[in-house]
Amino acid sequence: MHSVYQLHEAVEALDEALIGYLIDGGANVNARNLDEESPLHVLISRDWNHAFVPFTDGEKQCCTRIAEMLIRAGADVNKQRIVDLGCDLGSCVTILYEAAYFNNQTMMKVLINNGADVRAITSRGFTVLHKVLEMKDWDIGIVETLLKQGCDVNATYPGRIYGHRGGTALHLALEHDNCTVELVKLLLDFGVDVNRKNGRVRPSEEDVGPLHQACIFNDSSYVHELATQPNVDINAVDALGHTPLFYAVMTQSDSVQDQLSKDSALSSTLQSDYGAEHAKSTRLSCSTQPY
Repeated sequence: MHSVYQLHEAVEALDEALIGYLIDGGANVNARNLDEESPLHVLISRDWNHAFVPFTDGEKQCCTRIAEMLIRAGADVNKQRIVDLGCDLGSCVTILYEAAYFNNQTMMKVLINNGADVRAITSRGFTVLHKVLEMKDWDIGIVETLLKQGCDVNATYPGRIYGHRGGTALHLALEHDNCTVELVKLLLDFGVDVNRKNGRVRPSEEDVGPLHQACIFNDSSYVHELATQPNVDINAVDALGHTPLFYAVMTQSDSVQDQLSKDSALSSTLQSDYGAEHAKSTRLSCSTQPY
């Protein structure tokens, strides 16, 4: 007697021949096992289960072929289940979100190419983009694909990630050790709100914007990208009344202070549509240390 979960087991073993045989025999490609996993779920989490034995290129290609076999046979690429994934505990999530959690970029590409909903949010309010940018080794190609497919770049997350809540993808990116200028530019190109504030719980500042973050983290390249946006509020204050320049001074970063001062003049020029008086006040305020 065959196991009722034989298709799941065949997927776990990457047995393409058996998978094809079972599908041809009418196996239910959306059947769930005791963990509420469909065969696609098993394929997605397999990379995580074998994390200490990295997949070869051949195995990744095999996973892609199996996923496409299952999808052609009717596997639901938007299937949801309730799981505990990191900060998103007990949430109803899509299979694409799970692929992001497991950092399975191979399967994410297959799912997106086959119609997975990149706009879906979990029952707790997180998006796939939030999860991708939370992971250690994100792929900027995946980020760009999600954005091109319509993922909301300004969606905010309700739960705490990196000690704060209410931020956008830009807040997450700036907090990440692997953040790059290329990623910041990409998010800006897709219209991320450069003035959006989050709600921080560490160390003492609250409601900071991306420019505050860049100054806190002492990165002049990020400061330049953000401070030269036409609509940036270069004198935005957080809940404690601090401007970005305040944090540049407090962190004793001469390079960030210099960059911010240079960019404030350029920002004033870019903001000319707001009027000369506004531009003048921007220059003066940014040139004054907020003590």
